[in-house]
Amino acid sequence: MEKVKLLLNGLVRDQSTEILTKSKIRAVASRLNFSESKSNMILLAVSEIITNQLKFSIGAGIIQIWEHKKPNHCLDIFGYDMGPGIKNLSKAMTDGYSTSNTLGHGLGTIMRSSDLFEIYTKPEKKDKKDIWNGTAVWCRFYPDKKPGKFSNINAGIYIRALNDDIYNGDFITFELIHKNLTWLHIDGVGHGKNAHASGEIADKIAISKLSPEDIINTLNKNLYGKRMANGVSISLDNSGNFLYSGYGNVLIKILTPSSGTQKSVHLQNRTIGENYMEIKSYKETLDQGDLLMTLSDGISESFNLSHYPGLLSRHPQMIAYLLGNLFSRRNDDKSLFIAKYDKE
Repeated sequence: MEKVKLLLNGLVRDQSTEILTKSKIRAVASRLNFSESKSNMILLAVSEIITNQLKFSIGAGIIQIWEHKKPNHCLDIFGYDMGPGIKNLSKAMTDGYSTSNTLGHGLGTIMRSSDLFEIYTKPEKKDKKDIWNGTAVWCRFYPDKKPGKFSNINAGIYIRALNDDIYNGDFITFELIHKNLTWLHIDGVGHGKNAHASGEIADKIAISKLSPEDIINTLNKNLYGKRMANGVSISLDNSGNFLYSGYGNVLIKILTPSSGTQKSVHLQNRTIGENYMEIKSYKETLDQGDLLMTLSDGISESFNLSHYPGLLSRHPQMIAYLLGNLFSRRNDDKSLFIAKYDKE
């Protein structure tokens, strides 16, 4: 059922975290059949990220290992810290330069070693409204060669259970078919095993063959009398048009990088599975470069994107990891999904 799984969430305070993280990497890389050379590249990325965090982070940094099963099996390394940020990022990316003033391999080497790489840094400012400044790094590695570009839609996902429990009431599934992206994002009512059961039922729906309204109506029928959930289904085509359908408090936001603004699209205030009634789809259109986000109520919507200049120009996966980590509520399951539309 899990499409994305957090394998490790490490607090970086000393070198012991690097030892633990590398041990986990070796085990996972072996299971996913990474070559020895590719495994060494992942270990190199981990070492550079942790070394920089130990040098610059204020209190601690965070290092995470994520496994993605869709659309292509891959391993992500994500790290962020509460440091001063990198004032001269272009210099830090040059060969031979180590951001930690050590004999490190440098961020440029890590970038070339990764199949996908992004770095986002936000220098420290004397603004009490900012909840974060520092540096975030994301590296993606595929067991085989990097897949070719199939669509002008990129996506990012962040999903974690309350206290990283084995049961997660939030559920996301997605399919990229004929250059169109369709996803279903639900938040099961309650917590734990009972809420998780809603996702198990949703996972059996063949979303690639249905419209958003058919997906939600099918889910409503399948949950009726058993479970309840809030949720939305969206289908985004490669022209920027999207259809959406859903009920409840899973939010839809349209994010515009050029202005840093966000627009909310509200759903009907009902619960899926509560009443057996039909629902329709609605249509919206994205502009070039816009991002489309869905998020459960486990993610605070209080983030002010103007405080994060340039973030929305990054890959949706970098955005999802950073916003998910910074704005997750501690008392709930949390999830968000981001799709970015660019003209071909």
